Amino acid sequence: MSSLCRAFILAVFLPSMQTAFAAPYADAQLIIQRSTGAEWDTLVEQTLRAAFVQAYFGPISDRSVRIADGEAFAALIPNEEVAPYEDQMRAVPLELMMHYYSADQLASIAAIMRIDETATLEDIKSNALSERAEAALAQARADAQVSGADDAATQELEALTAQLNAFSAMVESGLGESMAQDIGVGMGALTKLMSFSREISQLERHANNPVTIAAIETDGVLAFSNPVQHRSLLREITSHPAAIASDEGATAQETGGIRFIRPPVQ
Repeated sequence: MSSLCRAFILAVFLPSMQTAFAAPYADAQLIIQRSTGAEWDTLVEQTLRAAFVQAYFGPISDRSVRIADGEAFAALIPNEEVAPYEDQMRAVPLELMMHYYSADQLASIAAIMRIDETATLEDIKSNALSERAEAALAQARADAQVSGADDAATQELEALTAQLNAFSAMVESGLGESMAQDIGVGMGALTKLMSFSREISQLERHANNPVTIAAIETDGVLAFSNPVQHRSLLREITSHPAAIASDEGATAQETGGIRFIRPPVQ
């Protein structure tokens, strides 16, 4: 029996130990920390920054200019603008976990993770379902009506029937719920991320904001029809200090006090 199996049995048969541990919120927090990795954090940051790129490129998107280097443009987005959305996204899987899992389920999973520091949610659920499948198949075979026929086709059909009965027993004993939980948490988090992405990409930004100006000024970020168009667009956008001051005020309000200060245009 693997250490994970022993941990699972220990958690199931020692409910008092589960009660001694933290509340469902702390249990869910532990599970999320163990289950989400750097890949998810990277996806969140890249998606949010790409949405900000669209917001800051929007004011000049009709000026015969295109984005040549999206990553370089995204790097110009201030961290202070992205951080509030990242903080909200970190809370989403936790909220979904508490919505789709019962307090007892969270306690059982977290108890295993506290015993086995290498166990992940996928490991625990896979192990539990494997044991459940073996038990269901054994019971289905025991309950199967065996005809005693000698031909292979009949024997194969009876074996298939037992497997189908075992699958039905698994669904009734919680497989369907487990699949719904996995889909609910995963799709729920992605849906929230896409919602934030749409919200950010539709933010209003004036053309003379510091990020858009930096994108125009930085070589390789944008592609222009010709050098003359590049210089003309930059001169046009940076020639209205009053508008820039107005835009800085709007930015400070939208980002919770973050202000972009540019030197006055000579």
